Amino acid sequence: MKAKATNTLIVAALVISTGSLVLSLQNAKESSSEYPDIERIETLERELAYLKGRIYRGVDFDSEEFRQDVVRPQLRSLNFEYTRNEQAASVERSVDEMRWTMTVRGLMPPTAEHIHRSKHIIFDDQVDIKEKLVALRILQQANARSDKVVNKMIEEYHQTRDDDMKVEILSHLDDVNTPELVHVLLEASAKSPDSRIREEAIDSLSGYLPDPDLMDWLAHVEANDSEKRVRNEASRLIKKYGAKSESNN
Repeated sequence: MKAKATNTLIVAALVISTGSLVLSLQNAKESSSEYPDIERIETLERELAYLKGRIYRGVDFDSEEFRQDVVRPQLRSLNFEYTRNEQAASVERSVDEMRWTMTVRGLMPPTAEHIHRSKHIIFDDQVDIKEKLVALRILQQANARSDKVVNKMIEEYHQTRDDDMKVEILSHLDDVNTPELVHVLLEASAKSPDSRIREEAIDSLSGYLPDPDLMDWLAHVEANDSEKRVRNEASRLIKKYGAKSESNN
């Protein structure tokens, strides 16, 4: 009975710790530049690892006593796959997915594993474009958008008919200087009927500025585009990079 009570307390502690981690993720405030929850999450991860080790050394998950324990339904409610050797791996997968979600939201910095996973997603032709955009956002945060990644997303841009997706792609390709992209941006800013696409295309030209020809194009857009937001974006870049262009001359 004493051993059963001890095991029950350990399992309950794991449930509470995991629940605390989930709640910390749900209640976190989004931030693109600060990561206030890293220390909390890492502390909980260490606690989970410690408790997990004690549980799997001390609890027989196939025993009649454990099957009747009131804690087991709580564990199952966390969607863990408690089947023999899968217990430990399941907890680790759950924590990994929580970290991925936090990174996507800009609350944690991308890890090397996140970058590798994101590149794999980008080049997987079986993956939906929405998932590719999530991966591209991770690579943008990590400043890991290689020319190969950019060119792959240019393909996605041309293939999709969804203007919302086009806007997102251009937004996450901001500040890169892959040669092939500049032609896409110029065409989009000149010909797209969707003002959001034109605005994002102008914004994403920043990686190529202060190129004189592009500065002339911005001046043309500032004077002629039908949408005020697009004209304002061109004006912003002219003001930001105009001084650099003059100093280079």
